[in-house]
Amino acid sequence: MKFDEIIYTIKKLAEGGGITSDDSRLNPRQINAWISYYRSKLMYDLREKIKKDNSLDQYVQDLGCVKLICVDKADCCDGSYKIYDYYKKLEKPLPKLLGMIGSRSLYFVGLIDKITSIPIGTSLKARYQQYDEYTKERRFCFLVGNQIYFSLPKYDDLEVVNIRGIFEDPDLAANYNCGTDNPLGCEDGESEYPMPGYLIQPMIASIMKNELNITVATRMLNDNVNDGRQEKPQIPSQQTK
Repeated sequence: MKFDEIIYTIKKLAEGGGITSDDSRLNPRQINAWISYYRSKLMYDLREKIKKDNSLDQYVQDLGCVKLICVDKADCCDGSYKIYDYYKKLEKPLPKLLGMIGSRSLYFVGLIDKITSIPIGTSLKARYQQYDEYTKERRFCFLVGNQIYFSLPKYDDLEVVNIRGIFEDPDLAANYNCGTDNPLGCEDGESEYPMPGYLIQPMIASIMKNELNITVATRMLNDNVNDGRQEKPQIPSQQTK
């Protein structure tokens, strides 16, 4: 089901099943926030149940070509403090990853061939790697918040990487490189929403019950989900991200 169709279904149910219009009191931005929250919760629960399964691989999002910048390891915003030793980091921090233990929602960090990976570890490992005879000449990265730092061999000219993962807000991930020359382009709400189809109805039901205080009968929900697929959603021409 497409993102615009999900918004349309929620608006239609909230307005009693009638035809939605642009002057609806429900703000699409608020609906977007609800969808992101309940999707994250359902996807997290699902991931915890199938830890050794690859069933969620098809919902991984590709951020495309992500540029790196050089930064002093102190990484102080005003540049007042330096230790004159350098990492590289993402030019733009990641969208928030789906909350999981460790970096399990970060599926791939590597070269833009989408095959050659860069090992993901911890900052503690990065600290000692430079002194290890066997690993000091290897690339290595670690996650701090929504930023990835790269410990690289001297004179390594790595400038761009590819990143794939499951993110809390698919819309932010889809538009991560929007406005750049990235061939993945921008999300227009017309692609399939990255979650299993059988979780969409429970997600909508949770939003209606918990956020709008509406209990929706299963049959009515099924009918409106189907309507959302068939009818053209009337979404404002320019949504606020």
